[in-house]
Amino acid sequence: MIYGQLNRRPTVHRSTSQHQLTQWQHAITAGNQAFAIGDSDSAHRAYLYGLSLAQSLLRDSRIADNAIAALVTTYHNLADLHQRAGHLDLAADQLCAIHRQLMRLADVGALHNAAMHHQRRTQLELMRFIAEHPQYGHLIQTLGMSHAQGILH
Repeated sequence: MIYGQLNRRPTVHRSTSQHQLTQWQHAITAGNQAFAIGDSDSAHRAYLYGLSLAQSLLRDSRIADNAIAALVTTYHNLADLHQRAGHLDLAADQLCAIHRQLMRLADVGALHNAAMHHQRRTQLELMRFIAEHPQYGHLIQTLGMSHAQGILH
């Protein structure tokens, strides 16, 4: 990590972020390819690596929208992987985790707009999941999405 000369706080330079974003894209592509051929273990490993990269991208507010899009995509890919394997609880956990994380990130000034923009996508995915699996209807209240209840019924 490179440190600024005056404040000695870590700074992330665009080239580092761009490199990490490229690595994330490669990890997700590899995961998607493994998912497509039914190699769940390889897909899971690639998505977890992608998740760690996406989390690190949040440090650079200049690419906030890309970082949050990467984070949302990765969590949703993990949810799809778990859902395909029949692990609905794990799929629900992934969908809830990203939605809650975006709710927290919306409180961070530099990430607010991007978090709010992508939060709509996480709400839609949760509503789709709940519509397909009504036994998870309690997630609406858990995530403070009571306005969504009317859409599902």
